[in-house]
Amino acid sequence: MFSNEDLHYIRDDELNLLAQYLPSGATVLELGAGTGYQARELTKRGFDVKAIDVPTSSYCASRVYPVTDYDGRAIPFPDASFDVVFSSNVLEHVADLPSLLAEMRRVLKPGGRGIHAMPTTTWRWWTTVAGFIDCVPFVSATLVGRAPPDSSQRNPLVAFARGIVTRWVPRPHGRSGNAFSELVTFSKRHWVDQFERNGFEVIRSEPMHLFYTGWCVIGRHLPIGTRHSLSQVLGSACQVYEVRPH
Repeated sequence: MFSNEDLHYIRDDELNLLAQYLPSGATVLELGAGTGYQARELTKRGFDVKAIDVPTSSYCASRVYPVTDYDGRAIPFPDASFDVVFSSNVLEHVADLPSLLAEMRRVLKPGGRGIHAMPTTTWRWWTTVAGFIDCVPFVSATLVGRAPPDSSQRNPLVAFARGIVTRWVPRPHGRSGNAFSELVTFSKRHWVDQFERNGFEVIRSEPMHLFYTGWCVIGRHLPIGTRHSLSQVLGSACQVYEVRPH
């Protein structure tokens, strides 16, 4: 899968588009901030950013910016605190989405916006395909002793078998069923419906014009320009939604 460095390589380019959605000098809440990397980069661009994430996040040990822990439900800020609530590849992981969207409406100032980058059906499809492709470098690395060890398995054969199964058996990415149902639940129609059911109007929605998958088959060796070109043929990995409360 992607390392933090690989993710930052992708997120840097996505932020170039996302930053255009943010009013100059806006107060921004980043939801599910992970390492805080994007919050830090947005701060460098002149935005006033607060970041929150759950304390069980796998990125806790790698934080590069102040990230406030919260319970995943109640946003720990007063009413009407932010111009923008921002998230990147987060909402698909939320178990109780209606409650969290209600919290987002609460902390937005009058006239505030939500900016949410979401994985697409394209990402889901090509991530499933890339799992099979990634078996080749995984097996090659294992044979020469370079494959990352599975810390939960002391037996190298078991770790190797788990690595193969992980790549061959498509796993769900979010909370909406399985890898196959996500071909529907990651669609634009599904997310527009989710926002509108929960008190938001979708102002704008557009692809982010960048191709990548959930597997680091090529990683940073594939230039961003090439990824932009591939998105025109293979589809965009992410869709950005600009929403406002009804």
